[in-house]
Amino acid sequence: MTFEVENKISDKDFADCFDAAVRHLQTMLGKCAEDAPDGSTKGVPHTWIKDMPTAPLLEHMSFMLGNQAFFVRLEDVESFDLPLLSDEKRSPEWSAALGSSRFPGTVQGVMRVASGYEGRACIMPMRRQSGGDGAASWRPALPGWSLLELRGLKPIDPPTLVNDERVKATDWELHDAAVRVVRDALRENSKRIISWTSDPGVMPSVWFEDSAGKPNWVIVRACRAPEKNLPAPDAEQAKKIKAQMGGAAGYYACVSFSGKGEDGVVYRGEENKHEYSGLSPLGE
Repeated sequence: MTFEVENKISDKDFADCFDAAVRHLQTMLGKCAEDAPDGSTKGVPHTWIKDMPTAPLLEHMSFMLGNQAFFVRLEDVESFDLPLLSDEKRSPEWSAALGSSRFPGTVQGVMRVASGYEGRACIMPMRRQSGGDGAASWRPALPGWSLLELRGLKPIDPPTLVNDERVKATDWELHDAAVRVVRDALRENSKRIISWTSDPGVMPSVWFEDSAGKPNWVIVRACRAPEKNLPAPDAEQAKKIKAQMGGAAGYYACVSFSGKGEDGVVYRGEENKHEYSGLSPLGE
């Protein structure tokens, strides 16, 4: 499956909009984390999956609240007709309206990552406002969370969707975690990360600079215990990938995950452990 993603973010308006949206969601998530004063309810934990506008952008931002995952695409309310948001069948007119967005990424991208996580794809309408001093600022265009679920485009309230069910981590979720493990290990070895993607269908997964300042790439895979490793691309495939990468040096990395319980199952939001033995050269 292929779809268009943008790798460069140069629009200051988008950067300002992104910052305002993260601040708003952080405020809402902070409220969820607070215990009720009378002790009747406990706060709901949250973690950010993505809170920086790093390319490629499948979603603009994403977070985990309890056992639910949310993937958010920002939209400028001036760039499309809001009445179209009532169209549950996603008519061609509605699709064309969203397609006219000047913000990077695509609706297909946010739908793809949300599906991989078995999470919820959302639109977050934002409004650009001009202040008295001529400076512009962004605000959520809708009350509350200002989130509309992409399927049906109805307002959603994330805390009401959280439940006590133990959710098994999806393959995409584990791949995303494996990419984080590899990135963290590279940073600990003073390597500069150039870019990365959480999409398990895209190779390579990570680009970084070596000590000489040259670009290198890594194909990352994740597996579940008792598996310890997955096969790397064979020599012929690795050679083809290296040619496509302009001859840059390539590596393979596999991360094995297991839950802390007796069954070893990795559940979303629960503590787990991983095994990672480092990078293996490819195409040499």
